[in-house]
Amino acid sequence: MLADFLAGRFGVQRDLADLVSVGQIPHATLSMGKGLFDESNPDFAGTYSGAASAKPTQAAVEGADVLISVGVRFTDGTTSGFSQQIDPGRTIDVQPFATRIGGREFAPLPMQDAVRALAALLGALDRSWARLDLPEQTEAGPQAPAELRQAQLWPAVQRFLRPGDIVVAETGSALFGAQAMRLPAGVTFICQPQWASIGYAFPAALGAQLAAPGRRTILLIGDGAAQFTAQEIGTLLREDCAPIIVVINNDGYAIERALHGPEQSYNDIPRWNWALLPAAMSGEAVRTAHASTLAEFTAALDSFADPADLVLLEAILPKMDVPEALSALARDL
Repeated sequence: MLADFLAGRFGVQRDLADLVSVGQIPHATLSMGKGLFDESNPDFAGTYSGAASAKPTQAAVEGADVLISVGVRFTDGTTSGFSQQIDPGRTIDVQPFATRIGGREFAPLPMQDAVRALAALLGALDRSWARLDLPEQTEAGPQAPAELRQAQLWPAVQRFLRPGDIVVAETGSALFGAQAMRLPAGVTFICQPQWASIGYAFPAALGAQLAAPGRRTILLIGDGAAQFTAQEIGTLLREDCAPIIVVINNDGYAIERALHGPEQSYNDIPRWNWALLPAAMSGEAVRTAHASTLAEFTAALDSFADPADLVLLEAILPKMDVPEALSALARDL
């Protein structure tokens, strides 16, 4: 099964969970649908992004005998430039008001009714599918580099997450890294790869905090994108919001360096003193930290686990160090 954000918009998360549990169906999401499933489930195959997917995830989705696609909208941002290899002839495509099987369309057919009908069919078949052999996310070993790297940062953030958290990932290298994480049950994942709206994540985190003040909100944003809408720190402070903000400082637009020229001067940005920024916005009770090693980063996260005030953690990474999914996309371009 491959699910996407429309399944969440039309409220069929519980029905999806029932469907995949009936036959222990391997399942994946696109980045905008991340959080629809409990990703600690051993049948969760990962986040699918076309040719930039982890190889086991790509093989599971594209090599399926039958793919149940629920609420999926393929866009350039979620498929790494429409690189998906999906055979419509082997796909049951469930959309909000119609379902297509091969060349036939069944409509009007609400999404929830279609998903429930598939669950009933699988229950009647009384069959389970083979469990995927997916590699575990590895920990950084004793020979890990002294400086903090992308390969270390995202497993550390994953371990920090709790059921029920809200995770907001900025379009760019932050989203490419975050989509590799396995989310606990009940995590809401917010991103915007469809329009690639740089700077989206700061106001999105503000909206999430105002809508759900009792939930922990973790904002993951690069330094370049953060400079577009950093004034929302002032709004967050005014509204007494207490998100955990992780600014990934890699000295510029890392995604643009990876895709459109590592040495181009227009990918450079002014170097801000992030620790002082909240104070300039009347943030008297703000907690800040700076981390350039894995030990510093994990220690800071642990100290900020239950914040009463806004937290800003600046993670320093090498300029040209990017998540593996972004490296894969750059190699394919």
